[in-house]
Order: sequence, then structure tokens, then C-alpha cells
Amino acid sequence: MKITTMVFDLDGTLLNSKHGIPLKTKQAIDLAKSKGIRIILASGRSFFNMVDFARELKVNHVISMNGSAIYSVPEEKLLFKKSLNQETVRQLHAFALDQKIDTIFYGKDETRIMKESPNYNIINFRNNTNDRVYEDAFSDDIYKVMLIMIDNKDKITEHYNKLKLDLNEQDVQITRSSPRCIELNASGISKASGLKILQKHIDIDFNSTVAFGDGGNDLEMLKLVGHPFVMGNCVPELQNTPFEKIGDNDSGALADKILDLISKGN
Repeated sequence: MKITTMVFDLDGTLLNSKHGIPLKTKQAIDLAKSKGIRIILASGRSFFNMVDFARELKVNHVISMNGSAIYSVPEEKLLFKKSLNQETVRQLHAFALDQKIDTIFYGKDETRIMKESPNYNIINFRNNTNDRVYEDAFSDDIYKVMLIMIDNKDKITEHYNKLKLDLNEQDVQITRSSPRCIELNASGISKASGLKILQKHIDIDFNSTVAFGDGGNDLEMLKLVGHPFVMGNCVPELQNTPFEKIGDNDSGALADKILDLISKGN
């Protein structure tokens, strides 16, 4: 089995529970690169929250905000971007206010938490978000909105279903990226669409591409590639897929699978 490209989600996949890349995983990726395998990072994070990991691994391309923005890392060049419809953003802001949901809005160069978020201080600290009241930024392009169920995890299905009913599917893509998070991007945007757009800039053979993920926002990417793998800590949505499952992101299973794939084909 010849492998030409490996694509990694970050949180819950490439990163362990301490939000770092384990040494064993980094060494396995270095070996993959030495065999001529291209490495791509694909995450719901903004570019500026991905770039340090990309540079640590000497990765040239990242798909950020679930495919809403794609970058060439060495020159920090934006290759593609697509923002949410402004009316959709206003609807989401109103929904979050009404339901008292912690919410983060992702711009191209910054993220902002809604000032009225119940856990504003906690999220602002953890995400290093801009401290401006979000209403000041309605004229800005927003590429992703993330609703976080810190205090009401049990209501995520209810909120997800209501958003699916209330929002125009021609304007928005809705995914459950984790047991506590709902992420919204422009319609047609996904990590899979990001890979297809990136394919216009670099040579990617999807049949010989491996992808690893753990969240609902990884599903379309996993369907696209020839060799999809799901982490043991994945969301329930991925538990019932036919993709091969490996250990969780703290087990060393990712590094083991990378080395196994290299030994079998490269």
C-alpha cells in the first residue's frame, strides 16, 4: 500500500490531552516525511492557533476553521477563504443570547468570545480571544462560529436539531465537533472541501491519502480519502462508521499506526 499524503486533525487526534504533540508521534511523522509522504494539518482552529504546530512539524499546508481558510505555511500565504453569510451570523448571535450559550466567533486573524457568554472569563483565558464585545464586529467577516456547552452538555442534541431546522442549509454547514461543541461554517465548507481546494495547488491523490480524526467535523474528510482512521476517543457520530478505529490520543496509537503504514508500503 503506497501512501503519498497524511492528513491530521489536531485536537483529540494529533494532540494529546495536554495539547501537545507526543515525541513518539513527531518522530513517526518525521520518518513519514523522509519517505516522501506529504503532511497536512486540518483543524477547526484558526490559522494563528495552528501555525506553531505546523512549524514544529515543518508542515507546508494547513486547512483551518474546518476548511474556511487554507494557508501555505512558509510564507503565511492565504490560498482560499470563505466566510459565513452575515445574516446567518446575526441569527447565531441572537440564538446564543437567547439560549445563554458560550459562543466564539472566528475572524481571519482573531477570535472573539461573545461578551454575554455565561463562562466568558474562562473561555477568554483558555482561547486567548479578543476582549472586544462581539457586537462591535458585525461588519467583519466571520468564518466559523462555535457554540460550547460547558454547563449544559446534555442540551447539545436539542440545540443542534433546532439549528438544523431554523437555519437555511444553503447558507450554513453544521457539525458536532465534540460532545460539547457545535461548529458552523459556510455551506459546502468542510475539511474535505478544503482538501479538494488544496489539490488545485499541490498534487494530492486521495486514493493514496491517509486521514486521522476524532470529531464530527472530520467525517467528510474521512469519507474522501482512501485510508481513513478514527481515534478511540472519537465522538459517537464516528463510533458507528466503518472506518478502522485505533487507540485514543494519549495511548501512542497514532504513532504506531503511522509506523505500521510506512512499513507496509513506503
